[in-house]
Amino acid sequence: MINKKSILSILLFSLLIVTGCKEQDTPVVPTPAPTKTALISASPWITTAITISPALDLGGIIISDLYALSDACDNDNLAIYKNDGTGTYDEGASKCDDLDPQTSAFNWAFNADETQLIEDGQTIYTINELSATSMKLGDSFDGAEIGATPGTTYTVTITLKHQ
Repeated sequence: MINKKSILSILLFSLLIVTGCKEQDTPVVPTPAPTKTALISASPWITTAITISPALDLGGIIISDLYALSDACDNDNLAIYKNDGTGTYDEGASKCDDLDPQTSAFNWAFNADETQLIEDGQTIYTINELSATSMKLGDSFDGAEIGATPGTTYTVTITLKHQ
């Protein structure tokens, strides 16, 4: 016959087995989001779109897609940003002028809040978007700067993707 002590021992042993087999909770450590420097320097960038808004009226011809007007030899150019603050522009597979160098070097940085891209000491673009797959850069200027309507602010947006 089984006594109370044996029953308690069996229950205790069973409890130990059940709790001992329980999966241990492994703490989930979130992966930190990549820095903007990591995103911009991951691989070369190639332009996929250039738009202007409002559209330019060139004597009745309305232009908003500047990329479509670009030569193929410009559209294959690469921008390479390295995480050490140096960069290279590469003419790509086709050059518009055979006398142009294949590459040209520059230095780059972000402004303090990483919303603007600075190249060779000059702010050249506002960063509208920077992700692991795309980058959108913007610049605004008065129409008088390009012979368009003075007092009208034009915004150019350049869309790039990693090659």
